[in-house]
Amino acid sequence: IQNIFEILVVPELPEGTEVISVNENKSYEQDFSGKFAGEGLIFSLANQDGSQLASSEDWISVDEDGKLSATPSFTASGEYLFDIIATDSSGNEDSASIYFVVANVNTKPYAVEDAPTDIYIELGQDFSLNGRDVFVNPNESDYNRMELHDPQHGDRPTYKWLSVDEEGVISGTPSELGTTAMR
Repeated sequence: IQNIFEILVVPELPEGTEVISVNENKSYEQDFSGKFAGEGLIFSLANQDGSQLASSEDWISVDEDGKLSATPSFTASGEYLFDIIATDSSGNEDSASIYFVVANVNTKPYAVEDAPTDIYIELGQDFSLNGRDVFVNPNESDYNRMELHDPQHGDRPTYKWLSVDEEGVISGTPSELGTTAMR
């Protein structure tokens, strides 16, 4: 499923709030130092209410020179209201609000690095493999379907002994000799 377009409806925001939108797993950078007057400013980032960022918000930061960097993970979709705070050498502060929108993207699952490439099963031996241990779905809440495909036979599985349940467990007991290719 691919989004054709999205309509962003933002809540009422503090005056002067900059709205930034970025897709999950895409990098974003912006220099905010020019938005503040003064020399020797040191920059920091906090939630709009003044609280520290949560550990789940480690995908966004601002360096001491005012450069904002963000690479939201596939689990970070949502809306965030942050303050970039500029502090001068006397401890005086000024801030600018940013409304950061992380758009949810539908990203296809992929095999883990150490996924098995060859599995040998004896005739009549029970076989079971948790598909979620083999594939990573970046859309974590989207593990709603896993299917077997046989690339040697036009994607229509010719083996009747192997199945996938709702939890993604691939299992069965081979009843015939041969090679079964799956993807």
